[in-house]
Amino acid sequence: MKVYAITLGKDTVNIEVFNVVMNGSRYDILFDPLGLTERDVEFLQYIKEAERKLVMKSQEEKIETTLSTIEDIMYLSN
Repeated sequence: MKVYAITLGKDTVNIEVFNVVMNGSRYDILFDPLGLTERDVEFLQYIKEAERKLVMKSQEEKIETTLSTIEDIMYLSN
């Protein structure tokens, strides 16, 4: 972080420099000790994104089912 701060023309590391470095190298810091390659990390990110999409799709289906049930109840009550 000190090196990055110096490249920005700063003598000390502040929270701005810390945040930039952590955002840019978060996965390196977390996964390097585990011996994971960049390809492994990309695969894990792909899995996370696919999982998120499945959850969103499931939630959308639940909403559609609920709306359909409400419409059926309203139709039957008339």
